[in-house]
Amino acid sequence: MECTKLYNQFLLELEKIYDKGEAKAITHLIFKEEGLFHNGLFNDQHIQLNIALQKRLLHYLEDLKKHTPVQYVLGHAWFHNLKFTVTPDTLIPRPETEELVQQAIEFLKDWDAPKVIDIGCGSGCIPITLKKKLPHTHVEAIDISEKALEVARKNAIMHQVSIHFSCMDFLNQSKWVFTGKYDCIISNPPYIPQSQIINMDKNVHLHEPHIALFVPDEKPLLFYEQIALFAKDFLSENGIGFVEIQDHFAKNVVALFENNGFKARSVNDLFNNSRFVHFTHCR
Repeated sequence: MECTKLYNQFLLELEKIYDKGEAKAITHLIFKEEGLFHNGLFNDQHIQLNIALQKRLLHYLEDLKKHTPVQYVLGHAWFHNLKFTVTPDTLIPRPETEELVQQAIEFLKDWDAPKVIDIGCGSGCIPITLKKKLPHTHVEAIDISEKALEVARKNAIMHQVSIHFSCMDFLNQSKWVFTGKYDCIISNPPYIPQSQIINMDKNVHLHEPHIALFVPDEKPLLFYEQIALFAKDFLSENGIGFVEIQDHFAKNVVALFENNGFKARSVNDLFNNSRFVHFTHCR
């Protein structure tokens, strides 16, 4: 089969479930990852695909038609120009979280040997990126899912970094076994109220791990409450906390940290949405 014929088949099939722009973006990504596309153009639009590649692409297409996220179809995602294995046991890294990590990097870049903890690490994209960009940083990461941690450990090995991973239910303080203080607490915790599932794309709520996405409607700030309690004892005097938030909860999250004795502020993302909160000890 000629490359362009299968490319057009992808577009035709995917436009039945996605808008044209997203269908095109997914198709471009698949063909790029298979080495058939570069800078938005075919390497050779008339190339005849070998049987193995043709079968693999058609298998991808069948999975995509089931609303499987393209990153799960490929088995990996890119984050800060680093490749990470992802599975349905881990969230797919988002561009907003790249911004969160960059904010932490800017804060930590002049420290000699800062100590960092990521709460709810999933695939490990946050702690591994921090360790890659700041090699002298001591990085720890926790997650409630052992299956997610298996993926994170494999990613750490792939990127040749040393991260201390722990399986832990962070909401259960009796399980906290932390020692010393951290100069940076960072987290992209679950923050989407359960009732919002109906408004989400199928490729998200049908495939990504709900435990990493959703919180009870009656306690939408559940994880921020625990992070604030944790930070009281474990954030160093000059340290900073960085958390990702849902934009319409920005004022509530800031108030929560302030009510727990911290100085806090919301920070906008590149789209001018209130997407992050930074907090420090009052000094």
